[in-house]
Amino acid sequence: MKTAELLNKLAEIMAPLGADTARNDARIILAHLYDCSLNRVFLIPEASEERTEKAIEIAKQRKDHFPIQYILGEAHFMGRKFKVTKDTLIPRCDTEPIVEAALQILKDMPKADVCDIGTGTGCIAISIAEALPQTRVCASDVLPTR
Repeated sequence: MKTAELLNKLAEIMAPLGADTARNDARIILAHLYDCSLNRVFLIPEASEERTEKAIEIAKQRKDHFPIQYILGEAHFMGRKFKVTKDTLIPRCDTEPIVEAALQILKDMPKADVCDIGTGTGCIAISIAEALPQTRVCASDVLPTR
C-alpha cells in the first residue's frame, strides 16, 4: 500500500480522536515502525504488508484514546527517545522549559549535585547529565529499571 494511502487509512481509523490528532498520530505510528523522523515518513513510497498490518493494529488501540506513547513504549523529550511503560508518566514537552531553566542555572555551578526523585523515565536526570557532564546527577524511583 502506498504510504499516503496508509496515512489516510490510519487517520480514518483514529477519527474519534479528532482530525488533527488522527493525522499526526498516523505519522507518529509510521515514524515509529520505520524508525525515522515524522518528516521522513513522506519519503517512504510503499508500506510493507507487515508494517501496514502493525500500523492498523496500533491505530485501533489508539482510537480508544489510549496514549500513543504507551502503545509504542516510547516518548520523546528534549530530542531524545525514552522508554515509557504504564508505570511511568509520559514525558511532557511543557517540562522541557523547566529543564532548560535548570541547565541555565547549573551551567555556572561546576560541581553541582542534582537529585531527581521519582524519576520515572529518567528524562529529566538524563537530559541534565548529558547536557552538563560535570554535574553529578542522582535519579531514584520506587520501581526497579526493567
